[in-house]
Amino acid sequence: MSAFSQTSQPPSSDGVLLEDSPGAATFPPASAPVQAGLPAVAPRKWVRRRVVAAVAILAAVAIAVHANVGWALAEHPIWSVTTAGVLVLSSLTLALFVPAPGSGWRPVVGCAPCAAVGAILAVVAPWMAVSNAFDTSSAGFGLALAAMAFTRKVTETSTCR
Repeated sequence: MSAFSQTSQPPSSDGVLLEDSPGAATFPPASAPVQAGLPAVAPRKWVRRRVVAAVAILAAVAIAVHANVGWALAEHPIWSVTTAGVLVLSSLTLALFVPAPGSGWRPVVGCAPCAAVGAILAVVAPWMAVSNAFDTSSAGFGLALAAMAFTRKVTETSTCR
């Protein structure tokens, strides 16, 4: 019998053996879950398929912007950086509509009327930044719209109240 054998003592209410109980093991057995006693972890929002979707959307929109108006980083650095921020936030927002693994292929819409706001803002924001090419105020307004869309999608509930 090893020094780290399991005991017949029941675990405490949180799933961890009481250390002061007679015959309690110093270390949990190898078959015990690593996170015993810790609170449940919420499911991750950024699973691999959402990351891939965000990168693909970002690449597609960046190529479209480059093809339409180009990137004038030297001549218009503030517009270029602001527009890049718009594209990143919009692609992240749209990637959050991609379903998580195990939930089928139905998009994660949440409450349909509420989610429509985030989707519409995520699509309008890049258009706003590019519609008046090299206009920093339009790009700033697009950045505000993209930030609103991202914040809305990250903090929304899964059902309407």
